[in-house]
Amino acid sequence: ADEDALRAAGMAVPQGSIVFKMADGVGHGAFELIAAGASGAYLVHVFEPSSQIVLSLRANRDTIIAGETLELRAAIEGGARLDRLSGLLSAPDGHVQDVRFERRADGSFAARVQPDPAHAGGFGLWEIHAFGNALSGGLDVARDARDAFAVSVATARLDGAIERIPSAGKDTGVQLRIGIESAVASRYQLAGVLYGTRADGRLAPVAMAHSASWIAAGNGTIDLRFEAGAVQQAGVGAPYELRDLRLINQADMSLLERRERAAILR
Repeated sequence: ADEDALRAAGMAVPQGSIVFKMADGVGHGAFELIAAGASGAYLVHVFEPSSQIVLSLRANRDTIIAGETLELRAAIEGGARLDRLSGLLSAPDGHVQDVRFERRADGSFAARVQPDPAHAGGFGLWEIHAFGNALSGGLDVARDARDAFAVSVATARLDGAIERIPSAGKDTGVQLRIGIESAVASRYQLAGVLYGTRADGRLAPVAMAHSASWIAAGNGTIDLRFEAGAVQQAGVGAPYELRDLRLINQADMSLLERRERAAILR
C-alpha cells in the first residue's frame, strides 16, 4: 500500500510512505531491500508478529503525582541478548526527556525517571519508549517497546475523615461522608467499592458508588451512598469495609489519590 492508500484508510503517514508484507516462504535472517531511484535516508519499521524475540516494558504504577518518581523495568525474551537500552519519555504537550536504563544482574534493565512537573496536568497520557538492538544468532535484531501512564497535579487529597451517616427510619443503605482537602477550587469526584460481612463472617462486595461535588479551596466533604437494595441483595451487614477509594479532579479527569483499603465501618 502506498501513501495515498494508507491515508485513505485513515493512517497519518509522512510523504513517500509504503507498507508491504513479505511472503511467508522467504524465511528468516538478513534481507536486502532495493528501491529503484532511491536516494537519501530511509526509516524502516519492521513488524514481526511471529518472532519469539520480544522486548517487554512495564512501569510500576499507572498514575503518579507530579514530582514523584516512576520505576521502569524492561527485559528481552526469546533467547536474545540485549547489552544496552535507550529510552525517551514524552509528555502530552510534546515535551521529551531522556531515560537512562541500567542493566541488572539478571539481564533485565531498570530505570527511574521523574517526569518534569512543568509539563504535568491537562488531558492525555505520558509515554515511555524504550529501544535497543538485541543479538541473536550473529544478527542484530532491533526491538522497541512502549508503555503509558498518567501524571496528575496534586490539587486535592483525602484528609482521612470517613464518617458513616445514620440512616433515616428503616433505611438499611450505607451513606458515607468523606473529607477532602483542596488546594484549588474544582469539581471533585469520589468512587469506591463497599464490602459487607456475610453470615459466615467473610467479606463480600456490595456495590460501587460514585459522587461528585464542587469544593472550594480549603476543606470540604463528598457523600458516597450505597442503596439499601444493593446491601440487601448482597446479603451482608456490618462491619463494612470501603475499598478502592479514588479521588478524581473532574477538570481534567486526573486521578489524585487511591486507597486500596480506605476504612472499616462498624
